[in-house]
Amino acid sequence: MSRASLLRRLLFSFAVWTPYALLYTLQQIVVLRARGGPPISLPHVLGQQAAFFVPWALATPAVIRLGESFPIQRARWLPPLAVHLAAIVAFTALHCVAIVAVESPKDVSGAWESWKGCMTRGMLLLDAFLYLTVSLGGVAIRLRQRHRDRERDVARLEAQLAKAQLRSLEAQLHPHFAFNALNTVAMLIRDNRNAVALRTLVAFSDLLRQFLTREAPMTTLGNELDSVQRYLDIESMRLGDRLHVAVDVASDAQDFEVPSLLLQPLIENAIRHGAGAREGAFHLSVRGCVEAGRLQLTVEDDGPGLPNGWSLESSKGLGLRNISERLRQIYNNDAGFDLARQDGRGLRITIDLPKSPTGVMERP
Repeated sequence: MSRASLLRRLLFSFAVWTPYALLYTLQQIVVLRARGGPPISLPHVLGQQAAFFVPWALATPAVIRLGESFPIQRARWLPPLAVHLAAIVAFTALHCVAIVAVESPKDVSGAWESWKGCMTRGMLLLDAFLYLTVSLGGVAIRLRQRHRDRERDVARLEAQLAKAQLRSLEAQLHPHFAFNALNTVAMLIRDNRNAVALRTLVAFSDLLRQFLTREAPMTTLGNELDSVQRYLDIESMRLGDRLHVAVDVASDAQDFEVPSLLLQPLIENAIRHGAGAREGAFHLSVRGCVEAGRLQLTVEDDGPGLPNGWSLESSKGLGLRNISERLRQIYNNDAGFDLARQDGRGLRITIDLPKSPTGVMERP
């Protein structure tokens, strides 16, 4: 046991014993005055009570330590019991020395008789009872500490599981994005647009390298928009003048912290199911602002929108469900993620984020 730990235990012991000592001392004074007789010597009464309670305050950490070192168990109870009985006898002997010393015996013979009387007039039983009480108190403290440690372990394991689930959700986005980008390259090659396919492949490799080297689960909205622009550059090579994108994000929203790969899968999903489902121009807008300390993001397109009967829960697609689950993990249901039709045509996705994560988050 370190010196600091011993000091803490001693301070705790005196804090526990002092109220009992003061209460018992007050009771003794009241009883002696009620009985009458010679005047009460307050220093003498205080000395008697100190001789009884101070040794116990000093011994309590040792008693608890003995209980930790020699627990009585069903399979092995006799040796620890012998240790505790010996400790009780030894402590009572020292305790009686302190009590006799306060009485200031006139000679050694009188001190010896007083000590034997102390040992045989029930002090041994009283100290044994107090020893048992303190030991049981130590057991209760240890059980409570183990319970708290177990709760912390369970909470830590739950947090680790949630973080692993979050990392799994993030990891799913990389092959999803890679598959769609490579599919774009394949379409360009099939259309004999080899030069565009080569530029697309180079741009894709740069963007993929950026994604794979980004270790932090959170980034600023400005950085996320940079990644989105890189992706839009790739899609522009394929779609040409068909793709019309408008980005309107307030300057104070640029530094807002958001999950990595928040917007890119939404943009990718909109282009894939919007522009890819029809001929002609395709319009996509991204808006962002801060209201009441929360980030408001809107991704809107004029594609065919959601099919009848579609729901996020029953969707077999990966992108939207993945983002919804990640937001739930990171923000502990404090984030909004809403999908709405646009007058029967197009899709509007609204995201409402608090300033800081409130759920599971792992810093680099």
